[in-house]
Amino acid sequence: MARINKTRYALLGILGQGPQNAYEIKKTIEQSIGFFWQESFGQIYPILKQLEKEGCLKSSKEKKGSGPESTIYKIAPKGKKELKEWLEKPVEKSPYRNELLLKLFFGNHVDKDVLIGHLQDTKEEAKRLTEIYENIRELVEDSDNPKTSKMLSLVTLDFGIATAKSFLQWAEESKIKIKNSDF
Repeated sequence: MARINKTRYALLGILGQGPQNAYEIKKTIEQSIGFFWQESFGQIYPILKQLEKEGCLKSSKEKKGSGPESTIYKIAPKGKKELKEWLEKPVEKSPYRNELLLKLFFGNHVDKDVLIGHLQDTKEEAKRLTEIYENIRELVEDSDNPKTSKMLSLVTLDFGIATAKSFLQWAEESKIKIKNSDF
């Protein structure tokens, strides 16, 4: 069975919150779901066109101020139905790939200081992400979003925080194990 491009559901979900142009959609993705779901303009534009062709979105031209005309996309009833049906389906398992784990697995071909360096980099990135997610969490808690939307945003942020903290702890423990090993 062919895999369905999940970009369409990210776009339907974003547009389910209100009409936006492609630039606003990209910015909304970066500021909301960007820590676990990234999309490029190269992915966004073709899917917007496809969704419009399928009748899931409607578009209109709008001029804001003295700037050029912009295409505004709005979710159509068919798009809302498709989004709802996708949300109700079981989560499709994605293959997990992690370059750090691959390098650690085959790490006996390099000096252990190289691996310790990779783990140190992972620790620093995990610390950075934890701080970012906790700052975003405070902003979401202080926001005027509807309660359900706020709660669901916090649930996804909590996943990011827990994951980053786990990576931080795992990286520190792994550094110690590798440092004390004889390979």
